[in-house]
Amino acid sequence: MKKRIDWIDIVRAMGMFLIIMGHTLEGYTYSIVGKLIFAVHVPVFFVLSGYLYKEKPVKKVFKSGNVNLLLPYLATLLIVVIITRFNFIFPNWIYKLDMHNFLISAFYGSGTNLNPFWDKSLTINAIGAIWIESILG
Repeated sequence: MKKRIDWIDIVRAMGMFLIIMGHTLEGYTYSIVGKLIFAVHVPVFFVLSGYLYKEKPVKKVFKSGNVNLLLPYLATLLIVVIITRFNFIFPNWIYKLDMHNFLISAFYGSGTNLNPFWDKSLTINAIGAIWIESILG
C-alpha cells in the first residue's frame, strides 16, 4: 500500500474547498476575492498533477480514463436521459427540454449556459458539472 503524502492531501482539500466556494458564491464572482479564488483553485490541481506525474503506457492511460471519467459521465447522462424521457411522457413534470439541444449540451458537458464562439445563435444549456462530479465523486 502506498504511503499518502499529508501535505498534498491538505492542499487538495483546500483546492476542493476553493472550487466549491468559487462555484457557490456567485455574488462575489467578479470581486477581488472571486478573482483570487478562480486564479488559484484549478491551477493547484495542475501543479499537483505535474508533481505526482508518473509516465504510463498510453493503453493504460486510455483504459483508466474511460473507466474513471467516461463511464461515470455516461451513467449520469443515462439518468438525465431517463428523466427527460419521463418528462416527455408526463409533460411539465420537471422541465421541457429540446432533445437535439440536450444532446449537444450533453456532449459538451457544461455547468453553465454558453454561446459558442463559432455560432452565437446556438445556446448550449447547462446540464450540470457532471465532469467535475465524476472526478471528485
